[in-house]
Amino acid sequence: MSDIAMKQPTTGASDRAGHLTGADWGLLFLRLALGVVFAAHGWMKIAALHQTVAGMSASGIPVPLVYLDIFTEFFGGLAILFGLRSRIASLGI
Repeated sequence: MSDIAMKQPTTGASDRAGHLTGADWGLLFLRLALGVVFAAHGWMKIAALHQTVAGMSASGIPVPLVYLDIFTEFFGGLAILFGLRSRIASLGI
């Protein structure tokens, strides 16, 4: 057999499958922490929805933008927490 046929690939997804590095774990924990913080903060705004809307609109923010802020924060936090469209969700947050 030739040398080319005997060479095994040294890089690629198959070599890396199941092996998480320290950077992978760090990014996972950062994503989970960020998702929990934003989802919890958004939930506090949803729980007191009428007071939040009244307070933010009294400070000059238009009501549709207040609702957009509240639901983007909550659902964006959940999306980041679960890893669903994280890049798009982080744009909103």
